[in-house]
Amino acid sequence: MQRPYPNDPRLSGLTLAFRNRELIADQVMPRTQVARTTFKWNEWDFAEGLTLPVTLVGRKGRPTEVEFTAIERPGFTEDHALDDVIPNDDIADVPAGSSLDPLGRATEGLTNLIALGRELRVASKVRDTANFNHSTTVATGDQWQQAAADPSGQILDAINIPLVRPNIGVTSLAVLNALRKNISIVSAITGNTSGKGIVSSVQVAQYFELDEILTGAAWVNIAKPGQVPQYTRVWGNDFALLRRGNIVQTQGSEPSWGITAEFGERVAKQIPEEKTGMRGATRVRVGESVGEIVQSKEAGFLFKAVIPTT
Repeated sequence: MQRPYPNDPRLSGLTLAFRNRELIADQVMPRTQVARTTFKWNEWDFAEGLTLPVTLVGRKGRPTEVEFTAIERPGFTEDHALDDVIPNDDIADVPAGSSLDPLGRATEGLTNLIALGRELRVASKVRDTANFNHSTTVATGDQWQQAAADPSGQILDAINIPLVRPNIGVTSLAVLNALRKNISIVSAITGNTSGKGIVSSVQVAQYFELDEILTGAAWVNIAKPGQVPQYTRVWGNDFALLRRGNIVQTQGSEPSWGITAEFGERVAKQIPEEKTGMRGATRVRVGESVGEIVQSKEAGFLFKAVIPTT
């Protein structure tokens, strides 16, 4: 099909290459391609895989027949896009040989905002107790920043509760730092009994036998445009234990807490704006079609308010 404003190969290359290391959404809810904007996805049925049929077979008997099914759910992707309009005078005024690139800069800026929006959506799902079969709110006296707190027992007990063992932790930088400085954890990992010290995030993950602890460091301004900025951490003061499958599919056979259906790839395009300014302008549009899915509420455990709100 001939499109009036096709994707710009150079700008699309920039948006696909974009990486903000403070954002972790793609690692928390990995992407998997779908062929259409509407699709079917399988909700994992743990009862089916854990109900043991009769396996004993008589000399002339027939083995028990089993059938593997799935709870099929409807899904859809949503379009998320942003525009930036750049006067053609600004583009023409770039000196020859200059590294200035108004269209490229706009593409990267728009991509960052699109990615931040996705980070906020994923964090909202991870931090919502409605998306977990198992969760708890940590009492004020047991919060992890306190010298007498012992989060080790809380986390180890939580790992043992879901029917499938979580293999990653997901939290904010503030919570991770509380764990890294926690006296009981430092002592258990290093043998340091001085009541001081710090360990690495890798050491904390290895201590709890997790593949990794994903740490979101992003901030977002929650004030309305024109108001005094009000910044808050995207990942707040919670800590989630999640199962992330090695193979992520909408209709796969391996459980994951959450996945992201993606239709096509993130794209960028130029659209002429002849009515803007005396010499016109160029509209840069960046967008993607994605749908975040909580595939298995059983495959995780959520701790709420593990440190005070900052």
